Amino acid sequence: MTDQSKFEYTVFIIYRHLPEDRKWAKWLLSALETYRTPKTLQKQGLPARLGKVFRDEDEIPASSDLSSLIKNALEKSKFLVVICSKNTSASMWVSEEIRTFHALGRSDHIIALLIDGEPGDAFPELLLKLPKSISDGGEITWSDEVREPIAADVRPRDDTRHKELKQSALLRVAASILGVKFDDLKRREEARSKRRMQAFVAASLTAVVFTSALSLYAFAQRQAAILNAERANKALAAATETANGLVFRLAQEFRNSGLPNATILRILGEAQKLQDNLAQGGEETNDLLRSRAATLSERSNSLANFGDPAGALVAASESLVIARKLAASEPEDTDFKRDVSVSLNKIGRIRSRQDPAAALVLFKESLEIRRKLAASDPTDTQFKHDISDSLDRIGVILKRKDPAAALVAFEESLEIMRRLVLSKPANTKILRGLFVSLDRIATIKKRNDPAAALLLYKEGQAIQRALLKQEPDNTLFQRDMSVSLNNIGDLKRRNDPTAALALFEESLTLRRRLAASEPDNTLFQRGIALNLNKIADVKQRDDLSSALRLYEESLAISRKLTASEPANTVFQRDLLFSLTKIGELNQRDNPSAALRLFLEARKISRRLVALEPENIKFQRDLSASLTRIGEIKQRNTPASALAMFEESLVIQRKLSASQPENIQLQRILATAMNRIGEIKAPKFPAEALGLFEEVFTIRNRLAASQPENTVFQTYLVISLYKLSTVQKGLARKASLKKGQEIALKLEAAGKLSPSQKIWPTLFQRLLDEK
Repeated sequence: MTDQSKFEYTVFIIYRHLPEDRKWAKWLLSALETYRTPKTLQKQGLPARLGKVFRDEDEIPASSDLSSLIKNALEKSKFLVVICSKNTSASMWVSEEIRTFHALGRSDHIIALLIDGEPGDAFPELLLKLPKSISDGGEITWSDEVREPIAADVRPRDDTRHKELKQSALLRVAASILGVKFDDLKRREEARSKRRMQAFVAASLTAVVFTSALSLYAFAQRQAAILNAERANKALAAATETANGLVFRLAQEFRNSGLPNATILRILGEAQKLQDNLAQGGEETNDLLRSRAATLSERSNSLANFGDPAGALVAASESLVIARKLAASEPEDTDFKRDVSVSLNKIGRIRSRQDPAAALVLFKESLEIRRKLAASDPTDTQFKHDISDSLDRIGVILKRKDPAAALVAFEESLEIMRRLVLSKPANTKILRGLFVSLDRIATIKKRNDPAAALLLYKEGQAIQRALLKQEPDNTLFQRDMSVSLNNIGDLKRRNDPTAALALFEESLTLRRRLAASEPDNTLFQRGIALNLNKIADVKQRDDLSSALRLYEESLAISRKLTASEPANTVFQRDLLFSLTKIGELNQRDNPSAALRLFLEARKISRRLVALEPENIKFQRDLSASLTRIGEIKQRNTPASALAMFEESLVIQRKLSASQPENIQLQRILATAMNRIGEIKAPKFPAEALGLFEEVFTIRNRLAASQPENTVFQTYLVISLYKLSTVQKGLARKASLKKGQEIALKLEAAGKLSPSQKIWPTLFQRLLDEK
């Protein structure tokens, strides 16, 4: 035996995710983990237990290669057991896992458990191959020699009881793991089970050996027939496998790799051409269809990243059509059903920005599929994890207009993840899912209950620290930790800026490390820029020069990212933000420099609004840019400033009308009208009066809705004063009296700032004027 200490798992079990195959996989896992080595062998130095077993129960979506969790587990496993049935050879996932294990140099540690069908049909082709050589990059050159795998057989036979078949299969697998002969282990088991009928046991085991020999002989004969009679089909299958390999091995590398999206699209285009040629050259198999769906799914990802949501939607929709077709062709195949749910989620994500109601319908359909899958197999943790994922997506849509309903969805998701963690406390994927659920709930609660949000964020951070302790080089965990640090920092920034700064700087250190490990990864580069902005936001209170340097470094990164992907709206908006921040710092001492920055920001804003006219964030950005330009121009060219403010006001009216319940938008609208009224008052008092009256209506409504809100009350006082500047007679006097009354109440409650304490006196002086 080789040193077991270097392996986390003794056995990795793979199988086609169908009910019967899954049942045998679960049985084998339990049998291996509870098997005790005969004491006579323990005395020879063999372990009392076989060790940990990993069952590949995590379904892989059609749009990805083997997950990092699966690859990691394969690398840490000493043996691979393949559950073989008549459905197995059709699974690209089983083949890919076998290929990966071959590439690890452990071909002689692959074992087959035949549960139905004939070996020639049930054994995947890669199970029968032997590597000739393996390159440093894991590329395999195959030998022409046909391999006879180590095999256990549990197919029903008239002459052997089911229980005995299972026991024999267990012993064959255990013998291979322990490095002893099957016959030797069998004899020791017989000695340990003296109460059994010796003659019956011997006959049963002999039957197993004889039947296995016949099976292998039949398999060899069938291979010869296949070689001659089905050469064309094999060629098509091999080509299909090549197409699958191209898509599924590259797909995971594409994701988060930083590879330019244009390059990814070209590669996927070639893959799609290959699949189209294969479909024209022979029968369109389910494997080929699923491969095509995966290519379309990855194409959708790349188009979305490339700033082409319409193209992404088309590709994702085509992928869904194929997924539905496959699910209908094999109603019992849980892989195909899950692929449908994955495609629905992808389309929902694409549509969520422009049509959240339609996205919600898609997410709910996906959730319904996943609830049924989980009900069909309550022990499958992946199905439960999927439910949590769908609930999260539904919650994200709902939180925009119904945060209470979103919270219900997120809390159900959290409850699922907490139960999964209890059942599998070491499963990193589940632990990360718990972190995501905690983060979602905290994000909703941070506005009205920051203390509760902080506790949730801290719990999530503790999970991330534990995950990083297990896998310190895991880039996803490092990025999650940086997000967690930023979330806590955001909550602490107002009351404890020093603590917030330390958190932001720790997050920046992580993000610089990530970017150094993958210099071309645009996601990691963007993370640095965002953290530089956060640190600068805190530092600008006491150290403007340091803040300016940080904003400028962030700006340089954003310019580089935008140049690399000019159509990427996220990068463009980041660039807009940095330009605005630097412009604000220059606005007082260098207004001409600030104006140049604001003009560039406006240019970007107009381009973004043209791309997505209904995007509220883009419209708000344009309105803000116009306002900042107007503020600078107001000093020397008030007419030009007025044009900027009026264009901004048109946008603000539209936004306010679209979300009448949004208090922040109402406040911004009132400020915009107030600004224009101040410019118009000297020459056009009637127009100014109309604007000031509209402002008063808004601010009076806000003050009445929240009587204890000091800010709303002070704004109301200011509005009454503005009205008095363009009113005459009794109307002017009424506004001054009302303003003085509110100001006196605020003063009595101790809610006026030092500069505001003069307000009651000012109103009285104005009232005394004749």
